[in-house]
Amino acid sequence: MMLQRIRIGMVVLIALFVVGCATTTTVSGKGAIPQKTPDEQVDLLLVAATQYLSANDPQRAKVFIGRALEVNPKSSEAQNLLAMAFWQTMELDLAEEHFKDAIRYDSNFSKAYLNYASLLYTQNRQKEAEKYIDGALNDPLYDQRARAFMIQGMIRQQLGKHEQAIESFRRSLALDRTNPAAMFGVAVSAYEIGDYIQAEKYYRQGRENSQASPDSLLLGIRIAEKLNDADAKSSYELALKNLFPDAPETKLYFGKGQ
Repeated sequence: MMLQRIRIGMVVLIALFVVGCATTTTVSGKGAIPQKTPDEQVDLLLVAATQYLSANDPQRAKVFIGRALEVNPKSSEAQNLLAMAFWQTMELDLAEEHFKDAIRYDSNFSKAYLNYASLLYTQNRQKEAEKYIDGALNDPLYDQRARAFMIQGMIRQQLGKHEQAIESFRRSLALDRTNPAAMFGVAVSAYEIGDYIQAEKYYRQGRENSQASPDSLLLGIRIAEKLNDADAKSSYELALKNLFPDAPETKLYFGKGQ
């Protein structure tokens, strides 16, 4: 039975915006009146939009994003956030259009590259996704590089570039040493290239940092088979049967007699 590859669940990142205090003032006969710059207006509108997106209310978010774009039609932050809103409403063509606009208005906007690559990944457009995830990693100071390297690893894994995928997952772990998704990512790709010792090492690390799942237990079974570790295999089989008796993976595995 061939290894069922683990597709690591995508969690879409909606970035938080930091809004500066308004400092510009004008003076009238009645005293100083605070005025917000266009950039500050956009920031405030996008803060509200982000809150609505986080509350799973993309329609209201679009209202505030639209107002922000009236102030600055070339705001890459607003274009990126609008793309995220369209993604939530499953208007994927529009999401793609606005991710491209965000990148067009700021060719160094790592967040938009990362989000667009994630969208392409979910659509199984891995070759395109690989190009855009590289754009997210051009900035060495980008604060989401751990996530970007992990997604790069996932894309490379789906393309069958397992040695490169391992490199990406390891770089993600160098930045976030407790991420079990990256650990399992190494384990899957190491298994695929026949490096079962490395696969077991990272598999065990992943198990220590996460709860068991049918897919992860199946991976453990496959690795144990290759290493002729009967005790580990029996342990994972027992856990699969007891913890997930009704899971499709469990029924398929035991129903076919392995």
